[in-house]
Amino acid sequence: MKNELDNYYLNFLNKYGDTTYCQFKIEDELYCNKKGLYIYYIESDLKYIGRSLDPFKKRINYGYGKIHPKNCYIDGQATNCHLNSLITHVKDKIKFAMFPLDNTDEIKIIEKELIYNYKPEWNLQF
Repeated sequence: MKNELDNYYLNFLNKYGDTTYCQFKIEDELYCNKKGLYIYYIESDLKYIGRSLDPFKKRINYGYGKIHPKNCYIDGQATNCHLNSLITHVKDKIKFAMFPLDNTDEIKIIEKELIYNYKPEWNLQF
């Protein structure tokens, strides 16, 4: 459909389901199985603050880092599509940092406080 310029397929996709994506992953075994907070930034400009209650490897490598077709549908993972798309456009400049934390409640509280205080451009919930 897309190749034939028939946009009907867009009715089945989430808002970020028809864009360009890249692939990336974390490989540092020190962090792969930990949970906590993470940020994406360019120089000193904080772009996104997120939390991972699952191991970072699952959240980053199988969530944001690789967009599967099912993520693009209306009932898919719009946030994953959105963030990956933004990263794709700045992939040569974007940096990533992880902050392991063990306490789930602490992770949630700190994430909310950081998003509220810094209002990162890519976080949609503030």
